[in-house]
Formats: sequence, C-alpha cells, structure tokens
Amino acid sequence: MKLGKTVGLVLIAAGLGAYVYFFERTDKGAEDTPEELEKVVVEIPKDSVVKIAITGAPPASPESPTPAAGSATPVAAPAEPQNVVLTKSGTGEETSWSISDPILARADSGAIDRVLGKIEKLKATRVLKAEDAADLKAFGLDAPRRELQVWDKQDGEPVVIAFGNETFDKANVYAMRRGKAEAFVLPKYHYTDLDKKLDDWRDKKVLPIKKETIGRIELTYGAEAVTLIKSPGVAAASDWVLDGPGPARARVVQKSAADKVLDAAASLEAKAFIDNPEEEASYGLTQPQLTIRLVAEKDAGAWELKLGKAKEGESRLYAKLGSGKTVYELEDKIKGELTLNKSEIVERALASFKEYEVDRLTLAAGEASLEAARKSYDDWQLEKPIKARADAERLKKLATDIAGLQAAAYLTKEEAEKAALSFDSPLLALAITLKPKGDAATGAKHELDVALPAGADKAAAAEYYVRWRGEEGAFKVAGRLLLDLDLSAATAWRDHHPIAFRNFRVTKINAEVEGKKYAAEREEAATWKLTSPVERKANREAVEKLLDGLRELQADEFISDTTTSFGPYGESQPIVSVTLDLGEDGAAALVIGAGASEGGGRYAWEPGKPTLYRVKSEAVKDLMERFTRMTEEASAEPTPEAVTSGDEPDLSGMAGMMEEPDITEEELEAAAGEEEASQ
Repeated sequence: MKLGKTVGLVLIAAGLGAYVYFFERTDKGAEDTPEELEKVVVEIPKDSVVKIAITGAPPASPESPTPAAGSATPVAAPAEPQNVVLTKSGTGEETSWSISDPILARADSGAIDRVLGKIEKLKATRVLKAEDAADLKAFGLDAPRRELQVWDKQDGEPVVIAFGNETFDKANVYAMRRGKAEAFVLPKYHYTDLDKKLDDWRDKKVLPIKKETIGRIELTYGAEAVTLIKSPGVAAASDWVLDGPGPARARVVQKSAADKVLDAAASLEAKAFIDNPEEEASYGLTQPQLTIRLVAEKDAGAWELKLGKAKEGESRLYAKLGSGKTVYELEDKIKGELTLNKSEIVERALASFKEYEVDRLTLAAGEASLEAARKSYDDWQLEKPIKARADAERLKKLATDIAGLQAAAYLTKEEAEKAALSFDSPLLALAITLKPKGDAATGAKHELDVALPAGADKAAAAEYYVRWRGEEGAFKVAGRLLLDLDLSAATAWRDHHPIAFRNFRVTKINAEVEGKKYAAEREEAATWKLTSPVERKANREAVEKLLDGLRELQADEFISDTTTSFGPYGESQPIVSVTLDLGEDGAAALVIGAGASEGGGRYAWEPGKPTLYRVKSEAVKDLMERFTRMTEEASAEPTPEAVTSGDEPDLSGMAGMMEEPDITEEELEAAAGEEEASQ
C-alpha cells in the first residue's frame, strides 16, 4: 500500500515537472532573458480609446476531449457568453460611454475606465514563443475564451488581445496580441475584468443627472402634486420655492427638502434590468404610486421616472424612465426618500439676507425715526435723529432679529384686506440696505411695513403682520419683536462709551493722571514695557485691565452734543487725560475733567468732538487706581523651568494664546458670516 502511494506521488511530481518544463519555460530549454520578463506588450493611451468590443467563444461541447494530465487547465467559460460593444461619445470632461450592441443603453464608465487603465501600459509577467499551432492550442489560444478589441481611432484597425487558458497555478492567464508571433502571461484579473454579464457593463444609475443643474422638481403621488422651482436670492436659507400663486418669499422651501429629493434621485441605482418587460400593469406602472420629473436649467434636458408597485410577495419596486422600454428593479425604501409633505417643507424665514450683510437700517414710527449706517463689522454710526456713535451691539442684534424673522402664516391679498390690516398707516416702516456686491455702487434694499388689524390694541397684541413693500400679501409673525421697538429715545440707540477701541489694536499708552505721567508701549503680542514714570517691564495683566477699564467706561448721561468749549468742564486741569496709539486705526483719546455741578459724577469728552458726557465718580476712581497698578512690578509665576533653573520663564511661545489675533475687518465679517451659517 505504502509503495503504491509513493509511486503515485512520484508520477504526479513527474507530471508537474514535465508541465513546467514543456509549458512554463519561456523558450523550451533556454534561460529567461531580461527582455522576456515584465515586457510591455500593449500600450494604448486610455483617453484616445473610442470603442471597445468584448467577444467570447461558445462554451466547450460535452464531446470536447479532457486535457491531458499536466497540460494547462482551460478557463471555465460562462454558461451564456455575452458579447458587448462599448462606444464613447463627447469630448473632454463631457465624454460618456454607451452600450451599442447587443442593446442600446448607458454604460458603466467606471468599469470601462478600470479596464482601459490596466491596458494603458500592459506588462506581461513572461513572454513565450508561439512557433506553431500546437503551441497555440497548448496555451488555449487557438480558440480564445475572450477577446478584447480596442479602437483608438474611429476608422482604424483595432488592437486585439486574445485570452486563453489559465496557467497551472491558476493565478495567471495566457494571452496574445493578434498579429504578433508570441504569447505572454498576464495576471488573471485582466481576464476576470472582461468575464462579465451584459448587465455588469451597464450604468446602474437610473437618472443620469447632475443635481446642481436641476432647476425644477415635479412630484406627483396619488392626487397630490408638489412642484419646486429654483429661485436664487429669494431667501438666504434656500434657493427653492413652491410653484404657485403669491410672492416667492411666501413659498420658500427648506433647502434640506430639495436636497433630499435630488440626492435620492441622483443616487438611484437599479438592482436589475428588465429589457423585455411584460405589460406595464404587471409592474404597477399604469397607475404609478409616484412620478418624479426633473428639468435641468437652460433647457439642458428633462427626465421623468414612474415608480410602480411591488409584485405580490416581493419587496422590490419597479420603475420606468420616460418612454423607454426597460423596467428597473429598485429597493422599496426609495419611495420615502422621494416623497415630500408640502405643509412641512415650507421655509418660514422671511428675510433673504444675513445680519453681517446689512449696511444701513432706517426705521420710522409715527413722528419718530432712526437711521444708522455700518462703518465696519462692529462699528455703527447714527445719522438720524443725531449724528453720533451708535450702540453697535444693539443694532447688530436688531439686524440679526430682522434677518431671522419667521412667519407663522401667509395671508393672500384678499385675506389681508379681510383682516383690515392697517398698512396704509403702518405702526413701523423699516428699510434694510445691504452691502454692495461685486462692482455694484449700491446694495439691495428691502422695505417692510408692520401693521395690526384696524382697532387692535397694540399693548395687548401677541402677534403682528408684516408686508414687504411692493408685494400684496402679508405674513403673520408671532411675538412682539417689532412692536416693542422704541424710537422716541435716541439716546437708547447711542454708544454710551466715551472712548471706543479694541485692546489688541493698542500699541502705545500715554496718559496723565492728577499730574502724574504714565506711558507704556507694546513690545510683543504678550508683553508691555513701561516708559513712564519708570522704565521696566510692565505688569501685562495690569495693562490689560487698564485697557478693559477704559473700553468699558460708560456715560450715564449725554450732557450736550454741541459743546464748543470745554473750559468750564475742567479742560485746563483734567483729572485724567489719555491717548491710545492704535497703529493703522489711528488714535483714540479721552479727557475726564472737573466734577459735574449737577447729579454728581465727572465730565468727560473725546478731544476734537462736541459731545460732552457725564461718567460716574466711582468708575473714574477705579480707572485711576488701574493706572497706579500698571506701574507695579509683575509677580513672578513659577513654572517648572523657573523652579529648576531660577531663570525667568519664557512666555514668548504663549503669545498667540494671550492676545487677540490681528485680523482685518473683512476677516471679522467673514468669520461672523460663517458662524451665522453654522448656527
């Protein structure tokens, strides 16, 4: 028994050796040469290919002789070999591939690109001499299992690569180029890439759309229909509106709703194709449960897809594109992704702008009015009823509130008239001017009026109505935001800070407090140097607190906006006089003079400006103490390095963390815009 097994193993080994000797050697007795290994056997730039044909021989008949022991193993042929012809159309980035035989259909460009990428510079692992028909038959190349024909010119002769048997280790396959007197060995994946069914070459995407080009979405399910139209600029939150009567502003659709449909449509893939379908009724297509029609902008095309129903006992759905014949099998879940509820998708935001885009606000309520212009992102100037620096935070909040107005309901012209809304004499008239865009000299202007029903009690109202000027309908808005605006007291909209600056802009401080001079200058982002009354490194924390005290100082009264002489208010002997160098921003200055004769406190003013303020004595006293503390030596804060070495810790690497960045107004506005968008 053991002897018989041994003999059998020896015979098998001999057969393997014979195979390797006769079929796996490059040149039947000659050693491999470098030229015969890793040789480029086909070179075709893939971008130049215009046509591909993939053909296959019929499967071997049952009578075909079994290969002799030790010979190469034939590649198993598919049960139903399918030939296919693929054709490219278009140029540049607009190229596309289609199946031109045996059917007409869009092709999977990705699958084709993978094949062409691998043969663009096709390297054989080994090159074999095929000197006669016997050699071809041994390699399976007398009747190839697959042939790849590639045309790189519309009317030229194709490059033909024939694929034969697998090598003995089944990792490679024999191949040859028609017209060449040599065979070669290729990795097997070159063959398996071609050994596909017809449907494997088809584009699985049902709708060949680019969602960014779609300008109209029509959805019909049962008796309900929803049509969305792209209308850029109507609202800041979305470019889509419902088709129908009334102003576009009243029909804005949530951007996420339109994106949901377009994303689902663009990614819709067929699980299978039925090219010879039964009657449409068999697939529920005579009375589809959903029809979607997408229209591209600029008349660039339109697509209509009908979604039928699953057959009894099936979970899949069937769909058909336009007047085409093919029926697609789809997953059942797609229906929900293509369905919209009209009442839930309307965008309630009324404004088509963001706070940071507002350049000017004009408000009028009866005899009172207010006008303010933006000088920079956080700098507003009152222009009416007086010219003065405005409370920037309050105006930014108002602009934010207006930009965020939400409608609770929309009233048509007839409904507004029936509600007897008093828009002829509005409670508030509001105009919003935006920053100019591009080369425009002026920005867009939005005007709205606020009203209540005739005879309504404003004090008790819990909602109000707004109408954009030039439009006929009105929006109902919940709350009292625009009802509670008080324009009668101009001082409420003024900046109550006698001096305005940003800490990180200050480069030098020069001051005199009760006759004592103080001076400091910034050396680096995080360090200050005292130059008066002594010269030494300044207490950085104390300097920053001094600047905070100056910036946060507030007036509790505006004494006069027409002051021509400040002599009576202590100009000759001020208690505090300070000038800040702001680099490119110029300078800021403040003088605090004598005590006020009425109401206590002290007079304060900006040199060269006519406004006289009154500030509290306690705030002035605190400010003076901050100047004193600025001259105190900084207390050393030990660090691990300082404890071990005794040297002063190096804080230069912390400069960026200790100081606000030096950024431009444009960068501040962009950052604010990004923050607003993220919210």
